[in-house]
Amino acid sequence: MKEPRPPAKRTRAYQQMARAAQAAAAPPSAKKPKTPNDRQRAFFDEPTAVIYGLCDPRTGALRYIGKANRLKSRILSHLRDAPRRNTPVYTWLRSLLQANLLPSVLELCVCARSDWERYERTIIAEWRGYNMPLLNIADGGNQPVCAQAVRAENGRRVAKALHADPLRRRISQLKKDVGLALRKGWYDPKDLWKLRYAAKKAPEFFGKWANL
Repeated sequence: MKEPRPPAKRTRAYQQMARAAQAAAAPPSAKKPKTPNDRQRAFFDEPTAVIYGLCDPRTGALRYIGKANRLKSRILSHLRDAPRRNTPVYTWLRSLLQANLLPSVLELCVCARSDWERYERTIIAEWRGYNMPLLNIADGGNQPVCAQAVRAENGRRVAKALHADPLRRRISQLKKDVGLALRKGWYDPKDLWKLRYAAKKAPEFFGKWANL
């Protein structure tokens, strides 16, 4: 007999925001939509995932819900990708960065990593039910934002632009070389020096890392 899957652990911040959003969006007689194992705590015997939220620091509104295995790394990747990606959440993040602001981060739910898709879909649906202005394009889980053919065409367009610019192509290769070397526990000081030199010549390719 298959053992029951452990419940998710909702954080206190999540519960407080949910109550506030429900009070603002629903009439007094409305019932809160049911979500799996709300307000329960659990200890997991398998790796966990975090369902997180990004909030606007100016209004406190929840704007995006996502999943992360390592939350800090995921947030840093959002900030790193904001200058070059044009989906709604990255356009919003870019506007924050231009105003010298950062999103507030909330851990909404901790769940088993093997079951994160179900919890992310449930939480996104719940907050949409509160009329929260979420920037999520998909309904959660591993849903593709665009078709495979569109993603392939986007990849070809990016590769064409990369190879059309010798400087950009060289910088991209240097980044790959340094990243691969660091993963193996070593790096060539010459490559690092070349990266720093390139960052001075073309800081637009390095963002906030141009002065390191």
